[in-house]
Amino acid sequence: MPVFQPLSFFLPHTPQNQVMRSLEDYTPQEITALKSYQKEGFIHIIQAELKTEDKNLEIRRNWINAINNQLYTPQKKTGVFWYKIKTQGLTFQGLIGACSALEFKKRTITQHEKVYEHRVQLMADYLETVRIQAEPVVVIHEEALDSKIDFIQIETRMTVFDFQYEQTHHQMWELNRAEIEQVMHWSIHQPHFHLADGHHRVASMLHYSHQKQKPAPISCYLIHQSQLELQSFVWFLKTCKSKDDLDRLVEKIKLHQGKQIDLNAAESKRFEITVKVGKTYYGFEGDFSNPPAFINGNLLAPLPHLAEALQYQPDPKQGVDSAKWKDFEVAFFMKPISKAVLFDLARKGKNLPAKSTYILPKLLTGLFVSPIE
Repeated sequence: MPVFQPLSFFLPHTPQNQVMRSLEDYTPQEITALKSYQKEGFIHIIQAELKTEDKNLEIRRNWINAINNQLYTPQKKTGVFWYKIKTQGLTFQGLIGACSALEFKKRTITQHEKVYEHRVQLMADYLETVRIQAEPVVVIHEEALDSKIDFIQIETRMTVFDFQYEQTHHQMWELNRAEIEQVMHWSIHQPHFHLADGHHRVASMLHYSHQKQKPAPISCYLIHQSQLELQSFVWFLKTCKSKDDLDRLVEKIKLHQGKQIDLNAAESKRFEITVKVGKTYYGFEGDFSNPPAFINGNLLAPLPHLAEALQYQPDPKQGVDSAKWKDFEVAFFMKPISKAVLFDLARKGKNLPAKSTYILPKLLTGLFVSPIE
């Protein structure tokens, strides 16, 4: 059964001036602005100003310099922590600590998405050199936490940190030794946990652990299933190199009862799946419990080059903004799958296509930096 255990962290001295969202969430212009605004931010560590040919080695040197310059706590803080995020009317709260890579390998922590192997290899190479985890993965527990642990009382203690970042309030409290033991005892009596977010990071840590022949601890944010917010991605392609692929995609859409639609505000939310090909939109009606699997298996499987070229971005509004997508040749819009379907697939070991689910909460990069060795 999964064991939730303490982990060592380096914490930023002034987190509101050092942390950032995941790097892939920024445009190049936003990265430039962040570098200018945050003179001592984690962005200056992760975005290396290359002085050598090895980007990862440069990041490692930047990290060591940040420690030496006391931008992070010089001593590692080891423990389990209660972490609360308040943002836009939502509150997420859970435990920060670790689960061994072995738990993911044994599938006592289930997973629901496939990964891109080339990306896993890149991240594993990064870990080999940089040797830090800069963002915990999100893990779900289904049953309530041990009622003996008084989290209301924990929140009366002095915080480890308490700050605002991009209209989001972050607070963290440290658990004492007895509470940590209670968490560990509770966790080993759970049938399983589920990995919600961070499939590529977990896969790269498993790769790293295999290379080192020992299971590394993976930094985790453990939250109850009721905390989870499920959204979806848009899969898209700005320009398709093959007109034949576009024609074949339209054939597959029609074969599976997709019908051409005139997109408007109402129509954009009516369909479980909407596909844009060229300037034409097609809608799929019916009960699609697993839209990404339907798209991947029925529309994209015969078109591997098109499938491999697709990009993705979150779709929080769940509506098609035709003005935003007018210059894109291909776009797939889908409604989120339910938690029940997600957990059922995970328990059965049936993985969704990569980038099928966009799950909140999203954690900041650089707030919980954990050494791998």
